[in-house]
Amino acid sequence: MASRLEQVRQMVASEGPLRTAGHALGYLAELALDGWQDLRLGIRTTRRVSTGALGLHSPFSEKYAPSDYRSLRAVLRDLELRPGEDVFLDYGSGKGRVLILAAGLPFRRVLGIDLSPDLNRQAELNLARARRRRVCHDVRVLEADAGSFDVPDDVSLAYFYSPFTGDTLRASLARLRASWERNPRRLRILFKDPDDFEREVRAHAWLSKTRTWGERAGHARRRYVLYESVPPTRS
Repeated sequence: MASRLEQVRQMVASEGPLRTAGHALGYLAELALDGWQDLRLGIRTTRRVSTGALGLHSPFSEKYAPSDYRSLRAVLRDLELRPGEDVFLDYGSGKGRVLILAAGLPFRRVLGIDLSPDLNRQAELNLARARRRRVCHDVRVLEADAGSFDVPDDVSLAYFYSPFTGDTLRASLARLRASWERNPRRLRILFKDPDDFEREVRAHAWLSKTRTWGERAGHARRRYVLYESVPPTRS
């Protein structure tokens, strides 16, 4: 991903200084809103953390940056869930913000995986603090490398917010496919900021894009794509 300074330079070049200033104010407003949501839940998930600070040295790892509350909550609520049946898996679950949002919906089970022991400890603490907000009470955080993680065969919705790229992303998609082949089912993948994902998913004919969400959220475009497993052919 481009550095924040490079992103600002590109935005000034494409949209001009006034619109860029407006985006910056929107970004600050979003940070304030996310901070307020954290305070309301009694958790701490807002501060970004570099891969170096996390001790992650893979060239495919990305920094910890949480999904914003507003757009993800809207997308999750827009999905047609099967209460008590769907199982949610968050790739790169970080400090647990997405797990807490998912646990507020009627999933049967919510799982998060992250390679960082430090982030997993913070996620466990945040989940404990937000326990009273849960609708789903079966919530677990696992320390795992996404590229070698065997996806449980009941997972029906996987979520990515650019947690990694390259070989790790390719391997995680292959693991999702292996799980689907073991147990053919409706398996959906929700991806935020999906440019890297959409380049990789072209090699996966077992997945088909079914929905796109995009909105102008003050400072940036919030874009999500939803892919769904193609029903297996019958001979």
